[in-house]
Amino acid sequence: MYVLDYDLVVLAVAIAFFACHGLSRGFHDYEISLLAAAWMVPLLSRGIAGVTGIPLGVLAMLAVYVFALRRALQDGATIGARSIAQA
Repeated sequence: MYVLDYDLVVLAVAIAFFACHGLSRGFHDYEISLLAAAWMVPLLSRGIAGVTGIPLGVLAMLAVYVFALRRALQDGATIGARSIAQA
């Protein structure tokens, strides 16, 4: 599985939304580090993949997806608990 350089543009949109959400509601553990790493991946992925064969782009996209999914589930549970408490 290969990720081309222009495929990593999707990370820019995800990073922007994730950072905006984190700034408004606070960041959880390791989220700022993940955003910094995901921001740097397009600069490093081609060189590292050429030498080692490790697809950093795929790993970064999966990590951002997992953290965003975890955050959405936690925020959804918080909102659900709040609405139950108000009822």
